[in-house]
Amino acid sequence: AHNTVTVLDKNSSEIWSSFRVGNRAMVKILEDTEESIIAEHDGYLQVSAVHKRQWRFSENQLIISDFLNGEILSGNAYLHIAPNCTVERQNNSVKIGETEIVFEDATNIEIMSTNIPKGYNQFQENNTLKISFKEYLKTTINIL
Repeated sequence: AHNTVTVLDKNSSEIWSSFRVGNRAMVKILEDTEESIIAEHDGYLQVSAVHKRQWRFSENQLIISDFLNGEILSGNAYLHIAPNCTVERQNNSVKIGETEIVFEDATNIEIMSTNIPKGYNQFQENNTLKISFKEYLKTTINIL
């Protein structure tokens, strides 16, 4: 349940059980400035893919760019929305309260009903956005 990208619906690290991780994805920071962070990891080398993500910050906006390189170029980005938030779909964007999220180069945007933990062995219903893309996805989060 992370706000991240999956390739072939696989986790980037091997999860053996609660709090036990096998082959961990190794992260490399490529750039780290006040306005931008760029990093990539090798968690999808078993399927011949590399995921790179860039975050660009400004006062009322966050831009997240996801890149897939290698043999597998299709992925899904997930954004887990807080419980009790209403998600309104508008073409290639969604509106959540005073926030608008725009997806460029998405091949599909799906709003799924999911559950998130709210305590030990307790769950609460929420919405999760599943955004499918090929090679590149630009997510712009605007605080209106």
